[in-house]
Amino acid sequence: DPSKPVLTAQLWVGGLIQKGSQIVAVSKDGVESQFDVPE
Repeated sequence: DPSKPVLTAQLWVGGLIQKGSQIVAVSKDGVESQFDVPE
């Protein structure tokens, strides 16, 4: 049904979602987060 689109896939474009980076993960409920990544 074109009037009710549904997300059927996700695309990862690269990069790390780590604290201090410009990339932020956004959950389905709109909460933004970043993660601690060990060096």
